[in-house]
Amino acid sequence: MTTTKSYTSLEQSRKLAEILPLESADMCYKCLDEDPYDIVCKPYSEWKEEYKGLLIRGNANVIPCWSLAALLDILPDNYIDVDDTIKHPSLMKTEDGRYMVIYSDFQYTLLYNYPVNACVEMILKLHKLNLL
Repeated sequence: MTTTKSYTSLEQSRKLAEILPLESADMCYKCLDEDPYDIVCKPYSEWKEEYKGLLIRGNANVIPCWSLAALLDILPDNYIDVDDTIKHPSLMKTEDGRYMVIYSDFQYTLLYNYPVNACVEMILKLHKLNLL
C-alpha cells in the first residue's frame, strides 16, 4: 500500500499563508524551542489561541497548513471559461496514478504524484488571475 501525501509541505504552506485566509487552514506546523517542525491537526480557532503571539504569516514558529480536504474546499465551485461557459473543477487521477485539477481546456494543472500538489498549483494559478 502506498502512502498519499495528505497535507501541504512546509514550503507550500508558507506560500499559501501569504495569499489565503489563515482560517481556511485546518492544521499547522509548529517549531518551539529549536525542535524540528511538527504537524498539529487542530482547527485554526484552537491553535490560533494556543500559539498566540508566535503566528506570523508564512515565516514563523507556527505556520498554517492545509489538508487535501481544506484545499478542495478553497477551490471555487466554478470557473467562467474564455467562451463564457461555466466549468466545474475536477480532481483527476490518470492511469499511471498521477493527479491533476482541471476546470477547462484552458485552465488545468500539471500532473503530480499527489493530489495536494495539484490543488496547490491550481490555487496559486487562480490567485494570480485574481479568481480566488
